[in-house]
Amino acid sequence: MRILTVLHDLEGGGTQRVAQNFAIGFKTAGHESAVLAYATGGIRTEALRDHGIPVFIGAERIDDRGIAIDQAAAWKPDIVHIHRPGDASLETDAIVRRLKNASSHRLPVCETNIFGKPDFSEDGRLIDVHLHLTRWSFWKWQQWTRGLHPRPLGVLFPNVVDDTVFFQASPSEQAEFRQQHGIPEDATLFGRIGQPIAVKWSTILLDAFERVASRKDRCWLLLVGAPDSILHALQKRSPSVRSRVVSIPFINGDRSLRTAFSTLDVFLHASEIGESFGMVLAEALLCGTPVISLCNPLRDNGQMELVGHRRGGLLVRDTAGMARAMQDVMDNPEQGRAMGVAGGAHVRAMYATRQVLPRIVELFQSVIESKLPSKLGEVLKDSGFITRIDTDEIRALYRSAIGRPPLLEWPAMQLVHIPWFYRVRQSYRIRNTLRNTH
Repeated sequence: MRILTVLHDLEGGGTQRVAQNFAIGFKTAGHESAVLAYATGGIRTEALRDHGIPVFIGAERIDDRGIAIDQAAAWKPDIVHIHRPGDASLETDAIVRRLKNASSHRLPVCETNIFGKPDFSEDGRLIDVHLHLTRWSFWKWQQWTRGLHPRPLGVLFPNVVDDTVFFQASPSEQAEFRQQHGIPEDATLFGRIGQPIAVKWSTILLDAFERVASRKDRCWLLLVGAPDSILHALQKRSPSVRSRVVSIPFINGDRSLRTAFSTLDVFLHASEIGESFGMVLAEALLCGTPVISLCNPLRDNGQMELVGHRRGGLLVRDTAGMARAMQDVMDNPEQGRAMGVAGGAHVRAMYATRQVLPRIVELFQSVIESKLPSKLGEVLKDSGFITRIDTDEIRALYRSAIGRPPLLEWPAMQLVHIPWFYRVRQSYRIRNTLRNTH
């Protein structure tokens, strides 16, 4: 099978790492694998080429993108696996159409829908199967795509995590990291590692840290890759709090990242938009580090499934809950370490390459061999793939993590997942974006 992976670029984000993991996994499993990065290359290009994987790289100029797309089409894939946010995109729709038109046979396309967003455009029908990373993401996509005819086919299918890269660093590496950054050996180190994108962070983690640090002298915080908004907010904290916060730029290189994850006693996670999956959380858990994560029921909420309340860490709903969870882990360090171990075991069992790759290959083969697209959903369901998520399952998942929702929260969740409400909200956001660009 010849599998073409398509994505925007090959920089250092979680989506790019997932695409790299899949592409290399396909190659290792004996399939032909190639990658089209239609905008730019990046730091992952070399690793792909080291595995003998052809990489077709576009550029910001449309003509250069066209050349890369034509090169990918000439490679003659049997199936396309595209990673994109999910909603309608003139850019990605044009690429998919161009690849299909250049193919001498029916070219199926499977989309990893990164954010669970619906595509209401006619070009949305170019996608044969929409892969959703978590139950939460799949459920909200189902709600938004109600009424579409034909109904698009979705499948629950997670990201793949390379557990041969992320594991607990040695005690000497951890000690050296602390010494290098001036962090006391006996400090309880909370930390957040991420890309410097403002919406992927929240000042809630600073607020919670300030509450705990005011009572606990050995409480420290490490920020890796924090955006300017967080660094500016940090400057408003008291000197005694700021003196125990270490901020360093984003870390590149798996070994350095592995050491940073392992050195943390707790990964502290708060994001304005939540996580559609949470690669950074999976990587922390593989390094044996438990997670305290803020839930985002009105946005992406994949952290509930990946972490699991009192399995890989603690899930909270606000600043006070995060501060209590931090205090709890400081008072019960053995419990924290046990959750880190359990969370890592869960990630390896559910998302490791050896678990995920055979199933996606099976899915791709079913899509390629399907003669009746209208029957593909039944074929996949019979093969054990999850093709529907019930609302009751989402309610149970929510309550298992943070208890009974506040009075108006569940009605608000129902409202934001009504198709017309989504369309109105997206139109408003697009108008604002266009207004701010002019």
